[in-house]
Amino acid sequence: LGATTNEILRMAVRLRAASADAIYCSASLQTIRRLRDELIPVCGHVGLIPAHATWTGGFKAVGKTAESAALVWRQVKDLEAAGAFAAEIEVVPAGVAAA
Repeated sequence: LGATTNEILRMAVRLRAASADAIYCSASLQTIRRLRDELIPVCGHVGLIPAHATWTGGFKAVGKTAESAALVWRQVKDLEAAGAFAAEIEVVPAGVAAA
């Protein structure tokens, strides 16, 4: 958190040069699109994001209601559209994650 898209890009380039196969990134969709545009494979993150826990009411499961489950699904689809090849789906009911 707090890093700019350009800072994340510079770090990702350094990691790839050091033989990283892909980059894990819980930053914005804009940042993920930028990494994709630079041909850097990205894994995104939805559900409980520990660094955001104070913004979302603490460390608790995400996607327990129909509305929040739909939001998790939409976030995964947004990551996919932004170019992420995978998403870590954290602390989400198994049925939601499997959808």
